[in-house]
Amino acid sequence: MVLVFMAEITAIVIPADIGLPLRQVQLDTADLSAYQDLVGGYIEAIELFRPKASMYINDHGKIDGLPVNHRATALAAVHNSDFRGRDFVAGDAFVVGPLTATGRDTTVPARYVNLWFEATSFRVQKKVGDSRRWVTKNYRYSDPHVAYVAAVRLARREPEVTEVRVVAR
Repeated sequence: MVLVFMAEITAIVIPADIGLPLRQVQLDTADLSAYQDLVGGYIEAIELFRPKASMYINDHGKIDGLPVNHRATALAAVHNSDFRGRDFVAGDAFVVGPLTATGRDTTVPARYVNLWFEATSFRVQKKVGDSRRWVTKNYRYSDPHVAYVAAVRLARREPEVTEVRVVAR
């Protein structure tokens, strides 16, 4: 007897085509082909933090010449400082929640849903050096992608900045 663990979770799909909107989809965690269909090929995971999540991308996206996914690249750069300035996402991507203790994906954290689907005003925050304090930049953004790009640019422009994030305001 073979037991198959099935769980349906919510994921956020981030198309590479900037003209297409992000969307939420239901996904069966036991269905690898559903994961592969969302990115158009073999999958690779990028770990995200603040809050913890995973972004799945096409493992051969760059090799296959898929278009740069600017929204997914900015999201990965803000939520994983090791990714920032070192890599980019090619092709469609999707975000799910952190892994369970048994290695299964979970539903995308509410904070990502709030930022990309519900909030209408955004601010960028930064941490400098070893400080635990987040400093809020004064400018407000009306588009989450623009706020994410601003956060990445801030981190590149100010070398003393160790972390950045986008918050709904």
